[in-house]
Amino acid sequence: SNKLVRHISGSYVMSPPNCFAAFRQFFDSQDFLLRSAFYALGNYIVAEFVKRTYFFKPVVVNRYWQSQAALGLTKEAIQGKGLPPGDSPLYCWPKDLLVPDIILFLTKTQVILNPTIGEGRPVLTKQFTDLMIETYTRMRDPPIIDVDGGAFKTKTFTTIKMLVNITQQHLIDTYNAMGFSQIKSKSVNSKRS
Repeated sequence: SNKLVRHISGSYVMSPPNCFAAFRQFFDSQDFLLRSAFYALGNYIVAEFVKRTYFFKPVVVNRYWQSQAALGLTKEAIQGKGLPPGDSPLYCWPKDLLVPDIILFLTKTQVILNPTIGEGRPVLTKQFTDLMIETYTRMRDPPIIDVDGGAFKTKTFTTIKMLVNITQQHLIDTYNAMGFSQIKSKSVNSKRS
């Protein structure tokens, strides 16, 4: 994440935000509804930060809504409830939450990198990992782009840079077509890595 932030001259934020760090352990030990409310509030605080920042520089958010939703759905599925059907609205982005321009899901040979599991962590079994990946693949609006994190680090980062640069150029073209003043991006033509 830090390498990407440097590449795009951006800002990095994690959800829940750092201001919630003191409360995280407490809420991770609470029941599902209270814990979900805590993480949801964190997402809306992160969204407000992003809204105040992205006009000045790009923002990379780690563990935003889709990460927390996928984890919650996977935990429920592991407990015998199964995943919701593929057309369930649970896989759609909340209408009142800021939607990212691009979502990357990093996998590494069928192992999820850095899942947020919290206290009482389940063991990352193959079943859990497979269900988590299936949950991510069912998410839509916006779709999630799966990036193979098992490739050499330079290849993985090159793929991520390419996807981010394409997205940035599309946004620049869209904003310019809408009549905004000429917007340019340092990172689209950046040679830094």
